Amino acid sequence: MEALQTWEERALSQGAHQEVRIRPIPEAHLVDLGYRRSLGTPKGQRADYRKPLDDGRGLHVREYEDHMRVHWDRTAPSVDLVGHLVDDARGVTLTGGLTLVALLVWPLL
Repeated sequence: MEALQTWEERALSQGAHQEVRIRPIPEAHLVDLGYRRSLGTPKGQRADYRKPLDDGRGLHVREYEDHMRVHWDRTAPSVDLVGHLVDDARGVTLTGGLTLVALLVWPLL
């Protein structure tokens, strides 16, 4: 793995999902660092970028109007989507599951 940027090291030194605020970084530079545009739980951000790590974890960058926030997930969705939903996106999984149940039950009411 290439040497990590200082802000990536700061994020990885925190616990999972603990965000580190960083200055804006152009998308082209993020792509050069191995990030790809992604989806994320809406939290007011303009865009999301993710980068899988060799150990299966993933870095997640959220782009806001005047700054970015980065954290790491226990499981990168590009490595194991189900594991990511279970380990890192429980709220999304719960909401999606309840929505699916409602859609299945609705015709029976």
